[in-house]
Amino acid sequence: MQVLQGANTMQDERYESIVDYLLTGTLPQRFESTASNFRREANNYAVDAYAKLYRNNKPVVKWGERKKIFDAFHSHQGRSRTWQLISERYYWRGGYQYVAQKVKDCIACAHRNNSSWPASLPPLQPISITPKAFWRLHVDLLGPLKQTINGNQYVAIAVCAFTKYVEAQAIPFNNKVHVAKFIYENIYCRYMCPGECIIQDRGEFANKICDQLAKKFGCDIRVISAGRPQANGQAEAYVKQLKGRMKAKMVEASQDELPDNWDETLLPYALSVLRSDPSCAHGYAPGELLLGRKLKWPIELEKEDIDISGTELTGPLVHALKCIHDDVFGKAAIKLKKHQENYANQYDKRNKVNLLKLRKGTRVQILSHIYKNGDFPKAKMKVLWKPFRSYYKIHSLDRKKGVVTVRSKSGRVYKQKHPFARVRLFRGKA
Repeated sequence: MQVLQGANTMQDERYESIVDYLLTGTLPQRFESTASNFRREANNYAVDAYAKLYRNNKPVVKWGERKKIFDAFHSHQGRSRTWQLISERYYWRGGYQYVAQKVKDCIACAHRNNSSWPASLPPLQPISITPKAFWRLHVDLLGPLKQTINGNQYVAIAVCAFTKYVEAQAIPFNNKVHVAKFIYENIYCRYMCPGECIIQDRGEFANKICDQLAKKFGCDIRVISAGRPQANGQAEAYVKQLKGRMKAKMVEASQDELPDNWDETLLPYALSVLRSDPSCAHGYAPGELLLGRKLKWPIELEKEDIDISGTELTGPLVHALKCIHDDVFGKAAIKLKKHQENYANQYDKRNKVNLLKLRKGTRVQILSHIYKNGDFPKAKMKVLWKPFRSYYKIHSLDRKKGVVTVRSKSGRVYKQKHPFARVRLFRGKA
């Protein structure tokens, strides 16, 4: 800061030398370069009757005038607009850097726009995938949609993390009974016991009925945080794709809204498309990995003689099928791991991952996420970051779990743990 102040003091001395030269024609004793360069620069300025220096018909801002001018035009509208208002009226050499730093340090601006004090966004860490069919499932719901003649208005979806095979069923309500029935009939009764099931922290998924089913079939339940939906990205992505395929088929049938029987027409079609489309993650169609063979399309059967006499499953044939299965699954696992790494890199780049350097004693603010009786701070124009004009200090960190505990300025320690994604550095002066 002393170096910067010294540089600006020299700049004020140069302005004074220019004023003396324009009024009296006296050259300074020392030049930054040469006398001709000084004269050339001085000719760009003008002086009024009160010895006020101008350039481009704008007053020149000196060191002692900076804060006064900034406060006059700064209304928490951001650095670009603030600088535009100032630059239209004043000539301020190096003023944009000053304005940008002052806006960055402004507490009110930080509450208006989170980008000035960004929260700690950790890099995306993909969950390792076991190369087995229906070993890990992602479950989610689509809806509510238009109610059908059968009374259905939701679609329950389960996605295999490895094969990307989708199981879905239309259900009338998004309650725990219908969701548990879908999981029991479409997962446990077809594929027996998956290794783990990833669900969201919502009542229709995280309840006693689903817990009892999982305990009976030996399945581990992993409940993800509502603030981190990327952990259930498989289900989120296929909810979007299923909705898009249903909408495309609806438009193809010259309909501008869902029919009353979409659960019998559009849903089976959309599922058949998703199951037969090659996945960009491993390059195979989900149905192909699940069945262990190439899928046959109707057009391929038109000129093909179908053998319905049956085959004898001898030992060599079973061994050959197992070798093909292991080879395909091995290649799919390698491609899937590479796809996860590429996606994680793209996610980090797209979302500008910002892993703050946190340590004990660091001044931070915490994002408020406790809503009572439907009172959402953003909707009510309440301040989201607490304390809004002060700061906490980090009391302890758990880098493995990515959480911190904080204490107040007076030393009171709070027991609640906060994830890194809800923590930002306090850059103001308080």
